[in-house]
Amino acid sequence: MQTNEILNNFPQSIVLSIDKNLIITNIYGQQSKILYENFDFSQEQTVSNLFEKNTYQQLLSLLNKNIDTLNIDFLNHTYDVYFSYQEDGEGSLLYLIDVTRFSSVELQLKQSVHDLVSKKEELRAVFDLAANGISILDHNGMFLYANKFFQDMMEYSMEELYKESCISLSS
Repeated sequence: MQTNEILNNFPQSIVLSIDKNLIITNIYGQQSKILYENFDFSQEQTVSNLFEKNTYQQLLSLLNKNIDTLNIDFLNHTYDVYFSYQEDGEGSLLYLIDVTRFSSVELQLKQSVHDLVSKKEELRAVFDLAANGISILDHNGMFLYANKFFQDMMEYSMEELYKESCISLSS
């Protein structure tokens, strides 16, 4: 399989072949059509023409090897960007890997973690304010948590309960 064919079939990506002057010499990848829909490639295009100023500055850091990878928002997608020199030494390849769906999953995961922490705090408040001694044990009968009423009733601190099993206290 030829290099061009491999690059053209690169999944969920745009691969830009650029020369020393940062002029785009070729475009590959399954999402290359996005560029053709948004930019006029009948004329010579440079990397600076495609990206906003801040993004372009970050890309320069990547090209100068100050950073290894970059995450950018570009044309309503989120991309991880990587850089490598071409084997012939005449230019470079800029890989934009679409991670949009992973970014939305990450956002949902962060929201779920936030909700879970919030629910845990609510549950702990109810648990600690209960007028009954309540403890949580693991499958071996070791204490994972006990509310203040339980600690006072047993005359043990939480640190001491962590070292005891339920069985040893009940004897």
